[in-house]
Amino acid sequence: MSTADSSLPMVSYIMPVYNRANVVGQAIAGVIEERRTNYPNIELVVMDGGSTDGTVEIIQSFGDEIQVFHSGKDAGAADAFNKGAHLATGEIIRYVAGDDKILVGHTRRMVEYLIEHPEIDLLGARANCIRMDSEGCSTTSVRHSQLRGGWMTPEEVLSWDRKGVFAYIETWFFRRRIFQKIGYLDTKYRICPDVDFAFRAVKAACPFYVLADTIVDKIFYTDGSNLVANHAKGYAELKDVVARHGTAWQRLKFFYDFPAPLPSRIFWSFWLAIGRLLQQRRPSFYQSLQKFARSGSRNG
Repeated sequence: MSTADSSLPMVSYIMPVYNRANVVGQAIAGVIEERRTNYPNIELVVMDGGSTDGTVEIIQSFGDEIQVFHSGKDAGAADAFNKGAHLATGEIIRYVAGDDKILVGHTRRMVEYLIEHPEIDLLGARANCIRMDSEGCSTTSVRHSQLRGGWMTPEEVLSWDRKGVFAYIETWFFRRRIFQKIGYLDTKYRICPDVDFAFRAVKAACPFYVLADTIVDKIFYTDGSNLVANHAKGYAELKDVVARHGTAWQRLKFFYDFPAPLPSRIFWSFWLAIGRLLQQRRPSFYQSLQKFARSGSRNG
């Protein structure tokens, strides 16, 4: 293991994992390589949810390369991350998935940016999104590395999978202080705790910036072995998050943008058309509605 450098802040990599024996070794090895070649002050915290497929034995084979290891039942990845954050010692914390592949060579750049910009509470980056079949072969790659960098806003959070600057949680570097400001990940959400957290951060005026660097291969397994493949549940959670945080107009736009049964799509298309018509024909009335919607969201 590389010798720590006392002049650099400690970065705690927290890895929630459950029954990922086929890939967790690769994920851990990537973090170790990052510590050896790019940033020596990485603390690796692995939180296993009580795996039964050999994952625990693989994790234990890395010995003292892992600084904190806990195995036991949890309420999902968000719960595991929260528990890991309490056990971690770093003032900077990164979420790293047990079935993704970090791109080695970026931790120092992210930390240096945080040092140069002390006002930033949450720093993200871009990801390559790769769909993997049951044979371990890449089927498609959605290049989220094409998304631009910049400041996160509620509008950018809403556009997270289509355009804009949204960064997946696997790229986030949290300053620990943000948890004191807005709390931890909401364990109510199994698939979309990052969208909820991003909304909470920007609504609380916590500076959230996204760099144009691509730092992780985020892998979606199409064999159903990870929850992100459950599109129906993911849509239901996103709908709840937008209803919880968004304005009336943002909720309408969300329901229009995302796939839905035909009757619902026709219904929301009608109201979206009404909104656009008002914007063109009655701009003052439209602006009043927007102010009312924003006010309702802030009070909700």
